[in-house]
Amino acid sequence: MYELKERDGLGRCGLITIGKKRVETPVLFPVINPKMSLVSPAELREMFGARAIITNSYIIYRSELRDFFLENGIHRGLGFNGVVMTDSGTFQDYVYGDVDVSNEEILSFQERIGSDIVTVLDVFSRPDDDYERVRACVEETVSRVRNALSLAKNSYVVAPIQGALYKDLRVKCAKALAKVNASIYAVGGVVPLMENYRFGELVDVIMWVKMNIPPSKPLHLFGAGHPMMFALAVLLGCDSFDSASYAKFARDDRLLTPMGTVHLKSLDQFPCECPMCMKYEPSDVMEMEKKERERVLALHNLYIMFAEIRRIRTAIKEGRLWEIVALRARSHPRLLDALRRLGKYKRYMERFEPMSRYSGMLYTGPETLHRPIIYRYERRVFERYRPSSGTALFRKTILGPVPVELSHTYPFAQCEGPDDWDSSARRHFKRLERRFSERLGMVKYAGDDYQVDELALLRAIADYQFGLGSGDALFPKHIRIVRSKRTGKIRAVYEGEMHIVSMRAEDFFLTLHIWGGIKLHRYLRPPSYRVVVSNKVAELNREGKNVFAKFVLDCDDNIRPRDEVLVVDESDELVAVGKATMNREEMLSFSRGMAVKVREGVNEVHRHTH
Repeated sequence: MYELKERDGLGRCGLITIGKKRVETPVLFPVINPKMSLVSPAELREMFGARAIITNSYIIYRSELRDFFLENGIHRGLGFNGVVMTDSGTFQDYVYGDVDVSNEEILSFQERIGSDIVTVLDVFSRPDDDYERVRACVEETVSRVRNALSLAKNSYVVAPIQGALYKDLRVKCAKALAKVNASIYAVGGVVPLMENYRFGELVDVIMWVKMNIPPSKPLHLFGAGHPMMFALAVLLGCDSFDSASYAKFARDDRLLTPMGTVHLKSLDQFPCECPMCMKYEPSDVMEMEKKERERVLALHNLYIMFAEIRRIRTAIKEGRLWEIVALRARSHPRLLDALRRLGKYKRYMERFEPMSRYSGMLYTGPETLHRPIIYRYERRVFERYRPSSGTALFRKTILGPVPVELSHTYPFAQCEGPDDWDSSARRHFKRLERRFSERLGMVKYAGDDYQVDELALLRAIADYQFGLGSGDALFPKHIRIVRSKRTGKIRAVYEGEMHIVSMRAEDFFLTLHIWGGIKLHRYLRPPSYRVVVSNKVAELNREGKNVFAKFVLDCDDNIRPRDEVLVVDESDELVAVGKATMNREEMLSFSRGMAVKVREGVNEVHRHTH
């Protein structure tokens, strides 16, 4: 159902396939009131490119619209041929406490009106509820989800995960529902947190859920109201979210912006370039009849929300999501608290963090030092780096001291930061400097004109990428280095006529060619940097075909996205080398999508050498 395309942090661009319909993530499901809509579903599709919406099946079920939708179906009834998700009435129960329908009845109704995605009638637990009540809510929700999967025959089922602010209950709910193979998982019961700007606690709740559901399943965030927190939600791993805020804020004469909310009466000019703001002046809108004014403001709010989604997708593809989140976090202190709380989860997030990005990295403040890529560097450099001579030399960077041999690798040479370091950067630097001193003795720094021995540089990078000793295994003393004619930098390394590795210009890491793979395969013991494929497809990989997740039997738990890997068959025979696009959890969870982009298969090279 879900196919991963691009990633940054835990944020993902991908495709949700529902029957013959496909939806690109991250995706916003605008909430449609089936009785009264300021903007019709057809307009959402035509004006904003919406491919998915959500409406409330309980409102339909309890109103005069019931027979109409039963006769015409949800798509014809709403005039929308995209993906329609229906809610169950849980939120109405939370707000009004008068939902009079069973889980079985509302699920059956959602199916009968033809919903593409149906939602279980879970039991809403509030952040301030006591432990025993929340525990009962969790147990009942799990029971209802299990029942739903046996009832829903033609729809995709959303499994809401409850648990309030009790970590053990959220985790218990997530783990229990992870076993039932729902189509989509959702973070439930968090609207009160968002309404009260309790974003730090929201981070905890989302992460407790994300860490305990299958990575191949989309994660939905119920009631994500404001676009200023969309990027944070995506960074935390939310693939979709619904929002009625475009209409709710319009009713109060308020305009959404990516950085906050402004009231119409406080403006003498509009703050954006959307069609509504270009067409009208604030005074014109203030003079409109209330219904017309609400529609104009709702359209503005929708332009802002959909633009933010497009901005987030672009940021993921360019490797800039962290920077977008840091920018949005400066719009409210509680968002900044939430971003900094992510440091608690850097160990988990590092497992999904790409080895590098195609774009550079910006130092946005103290939170940058707690990003997973920095945690990875600290762990790897102390495990895998050894000086090429008796004395280790370092370069100074805002991200910390870095050995000269690694100073051009991502993210150090690719990081832009201020010349005047803040106190956090200075403390971070001193802490790492002390650790290096304890391990290597006195820390000395190389001047800008210091030239690193190329063989030592290659070996250090290989050790950092694949583990200690890999550099010696890949690069004997007599190697031939090919340099760029334009820059003079290393581009490829040969042993005789055998192409061992190339060096990526964008991040200064090594890419394996098949002869390098053969040498590394001989040195590294299983399962190191191996992706094990079924013998049924190994021959295709030998011919240079890509590895798809559904054919992966196992792989090294240390593999990260964009790592160079060895593709082997069930007998540990090398069949290809390439670049991983997933980590182990993902390769073993996804049933579709590419796991390794193969660069060379062994048969290709053998043909060229005979």
